[in-house]
Amino acid sequence: MAAQHPTAALLLCEVVMEILSWVPAKPVTRLKLVCKSWNSIISHPHFVKLHLHRSPKNAILLSTRTPPFPNKEEKQSLVLSSVESFIQNPSSTLDAQENRHFLHLQDWVLDSCNGLVCVARILFHPINDICDIWFRLLNPLTGFISENSPCLRVNENNVFGFGYDESSDSYKVVTVIRDSSGSVTAQVYSSGGSSWKTINSFPAFPFSAKENGQFIGGTLNWLGVYNPHGDDYDWAAVTLDMLMIVSFDLKSDTHKQILLPKGIHEIPRQEPTLGVWGNRLYLLHDYNNTHFIAWQMKEFGDENSWTQLLKISFHHLGVETLFPEFIFENGNIFMLRGRHCFEEVFYDRRDNSVKRINNLANNSYFIAFDYVESLGMHMAPKHPTAAVLLCEFVMEILSWIPAKPVTRLKLVCKSWNSFISHPHFAKLHLHRSPKNGILLITRTPPFPEKERKQGIVLSSVESFIQNPSSTLDAQENRRSLHVEDCVVGSCNGLVCVAHSLFHPNNDNFDIWFRLWNPLIGFISGNSPSPCLRVNGHDAFGFGYDESSDSYKVVIASRDYSSGTVTAQVYSFRGSSWKRVNNFPAFPFFAEDNGHFIGGTLNWIGLRNPHGGDYDWDAVTLDMLMIVSFDLKSDTHKQILLPKGIDEIPREEPSLGVSGNSLYLLHDYKNTHFIAWQMKEFGDENSWTQLLKISFDHLGVEMLLLPEFIFENGNIFMFEEVFYDRRDNSVKRVNINNLDFDAFDYVESLMAPQHPTAALLLCEVVMEILSWIPAKPVTRLKLVCKSWNSIISHPHFVKLHLHRSPKNAILLSTRTPTFPRDEEKKQGLVLSSVESFIQNPSSTLDAQENRRSLHVEDCVVGSCNGLVCVARFLDPINGIIDIWFHLLNPLTGFISENSPCLRVNVYTAFGFGYDESSDSYKVVTATTRDSSGTVTAHVYSFGGSSWKRANSFPAFPFSFEDNGQFIGGTLNWLGLRNPHGDDYDWADVTLDMLMIVSFDLKSDTNKQILLPKGIDEIPGQKPTLGVWGNRLYLLHDYKNTHFIAWQMKEFGDENSWTQLLKISFHHLGVVKTLFPGFIFEDGNIFMLRGSHLFEEVFYDRRDNSVKRVNFLANNLHFDVFDYVESLVQPC
Repeated sequence: MAAQHPTAALLLCEVVMEILSWVPAKPVTRLKLVCKSWNSIISHPHFVKLHLHRSPKNAILLSTRTPPFPNKEEKQSLVLSSVESFIQNPSSTLDAQENRHFLHLQDWVLDSCNGLVCVARILFHPINDICDIWFRLLNPLTGFISENSPCLRVNENNVFGFGYDESSDSYKVVTVIRDSSGSVTAQVYSSGGSSWKTINSFPAFPFSAKENGQFIGGTLNWLGVYNPHGDDYDWAAVTLDMLMIVSFDLKSDTHKQILLPKGIHEIPRQEPTLGVWGNRLYLLHDYNNTHFIAWQMKEFGDENSWTQLLKISFHHLGVETLFPEFIFENGNIFMLRGRHCFEEVFYDRRDNSVKRINNLANNSYFIAFDYVESLGMHMAPKHPTAAVLLCEFVMEILSWIPAKPVTRLKLVCKSWNSFISHPHFAKLHLHRSPKNGILLITRTPPFPEKERKQGIVLSSVESFIQNPSSTLDAQENRRSLHVEDCVVGSCNGLVCVAHSLFHPNNDNFDIWFRLWNPLIGFISGNSPSPCLRVNGHDAFGFGYDESSDSYKVVIASRDYSSGTVTAQVYSFRGSSWKRVNNFPAFPFFAEDNGHFIGGTLNWIGLRNPHGGDYDWDAVTLDMLMIVSFDLKSDTHKQILLPKGIDEIPREEPSLGVSGNSLYLLHDYKNTHFIAWQMKEFGDENSWTQLLKISFDHLGVEMLLLPEFIFENGNIFMFEEVFYDRRDNSVKRVNINNLDFDAFDYVESLMAPQHPTAALLLCEVVMEILSWIPAKPVTRLKLVCKSWNSIISHPHFVKLHLHRSPKNAILLSTRTPTFPRDEEKKQGLVLSSVESFIQNPSSTLDAQENRRSLHVEDCVVGSCNGLVCVARFLDPINGIIDIWFHLLNPLTGFISENSPCLRVNVYTAFGFGYDESSDSYKVVTATTRDSSGTVTAHVYSFGGSSWKRANSFPAFPFSFEDNGQFIGGTLNWLGLRNPHGDDYDWADVTLDMLMIVSFDLKSDTNKQILLPKGIDEIPGQKPTLGVWGNRLYLLHDYKNTHFIAWQMKEFGDENSWTQLLKISFHHLGVVKTLFPGFIFEDGNIFMLRGSHLFEEVFYDRRDNSVKRVNFLANNLHFDVFDYVESLVQPC
């Protein structure tokens, strides 16, 4: 019986591996920490390959090197970037620290393949112009580093190439070495090997030592020049016939020549280069030093597929000389390097646009390589764990074992039971099961005073043919059937059984159907088909619809008086019968069930206007047809009989199926038996007469239509006669006193699931997807409709939010109001905390995670991944109209605006979430007049109006500081002042200060006292902050120290604790610092100086100080706590 709840081992095998394979590589590496089994799956080579196959090919690898300027340290590193980010902002990408990996100064990057980078370590011997070189593989994403290759001693005149040989599953590096004689020797090293292999000389040597071999289609390719004088040549003397492309096959370690495009008529002024993007090879060169030309080989290896992709003038590009550097986006964008090493030009041929970039400020040379993030060489365990074995090897092995012994193996352990019981394994096993079984329906004849019995016998074809009588008598594989049951058909090891109840008064039947797997004992008795009332003139059919993974039964009922044939379909995954279009003919054999082949059920039908009242002698050939019913579309069509039938048979013909062929069986003049085979099902032209055998040869006087067809139409069974057409032999047997019918059968483990099983699978998928970061999850919506439904469901959104890491921030940026002639811009930047702290300036400049805002928008706050944005109209007489809307910058969701609210300019805002009503709320606190009254308004998104709340006991004295959300409340520092907002901070006393906490559930407020340790008023206005589940109070002390208090238990005034007290002197400032933001559980504080562009980061864990000047960014910014989420409130 099928297990109702698959175990964790089974989920590891299928669902986990399938889902994780769609997740981008970087978050997948973090998911290794979820549990040991996930770690085993993600580390396994099979998963690594599957994941690589599904990874988007939209990244590049930048190998950067700072020039050796005096008094400056030379550095070399790798930067991983998306193509989009690099094209939009190359300078910021090169500066980014988040995805940077440092290299040794003596390292040299050869190339990248499948996420692995091949790095050469070179040791020069300047005395004799030779060098020792070692190679290793590096995965910058996972940190994997291979062992070094054996040392290779070469001269300085060599080029390299790196690629992957799929046939041996190995990565290879090729070194091409040339000498003054013109001889070119190649050396090949396969990763994991112990030595280099020498290859026959190349026909030409690559003329640019800087150009590594281009990897495509399992080959490495260089542009080469054939020159008998070796590398001693002048480019001005080179002719076209000396140029060729040398292609080195990594599988066979042999090379061949590829000719240049026929359209090149003269030698370029500069040395041309090769490039690869996707599955295309490109040849790039100049034309008369006035134009840039790009050729594309559409089908790699086919020299006739060279096509000129573009020809663009240097004048249009705005340069005098260009050197091709890199190709992006399927040959649509070209990066070209000018004469200066810091000058880059991006040309987009789709819109003919040109973008010029000067990277001088970055002070870095760089080379770009095609790259894909992968888990390659992912520190895979030498010996896979038990979970991995279960995932692959156990399932693989068990799937080859016959069904009967496999059912016994369920007793070995729970995990094997789960494997064998799972639908995926059942399908795999069915696919591999031999199709050599038959199902025999036996019944005793209705002799007087004898009990009627009915049963089924499972047998192999071979056993039944050798000894039919003993097979029918065998008890080992016999299953009993109720005498009122009738077998409709067999498919994939499942038997469809009909149970009928006869009503003699009106000659009607009530009928039910159920599925039965006689091998494993599965019965769909808990969910049989609904009852259907039919007359006694019905034909049945049973088959499988692969598109919906459902088994269906079809009934064709005929009305004898009118000739109308009504068809009804029931899917065992459904709950009711479905009526379909009437059949054009009725099956004239009610005993002859529909024959299943190619997703269809097929009957021999008779088109007769008089219904079932007909005389066979009056039937003509044009009245006969085959009716084929498609189980996918629930529609039917007609199949014509073979053209070779030129007269009506004496007896009614029949259909049969064996293997993938349909057979038509009939007599010829009551003297011969004829069998036709449709070799290609559905193709009426493929009807072929398979045999014509006389009754006399069969030893019979009258036609006995075959009961069954065996072995792909080679053996035909006629009641007690077996005929083998291969040797024309006839075998007569004496069957015991039993009636029997035979059905094609395969032993299987199939046990169709009730829809609740699909629901269980949805829960499993939901559980796994909920651990994946939000950004890749949004892409996974495209995998299939069911994943889209799961990811979009509110329950999943909340579960995912609960599990999302709280390590991100939102930066609200805006250009300053000067100079006047510059366009004002405002936007949002999403960043990890780590990235912002390491390199704040580059984070602010990054374009990849930037979202633009209207210049009149103002960010009020962020909660659960939603950003509350206020839109203002310019104030008139101190009064402003304001609207609010919600934005999810990750998913692009934007809510409708709130109703307009008119307030004065002295208004503070707050945004948060009320869990009790599952609603997001914005609160405004407005100082109305000089009396000190503070009016509060609340709006719940999705509502239609603002609600006025109880007045605040104090007004927030800093309107730039929005309410801090924590524990379902919004919190402001407030000032209790009878004169309203007309006050002087120098006159404020401690008893006038309080924290006003507004409860979003009850829309009420209360007072929270300040820490008791504050004994005098700060020199500057204090501020509040929140990180995690803690509230912080930040202020100065005598304008000489910075103090931070932490409320460890929110709401408990006794839990205030002084977290730190640090002098301005230690922070390296003289003037006042204003608290800006708190990171990492109160360990890092960002403090803003008196200058808008000055920030200080203080880490209390190591007492370190980092000062940052943002003047170059020319941006003001505010920081908000943030979490990436999928939340999109209605």
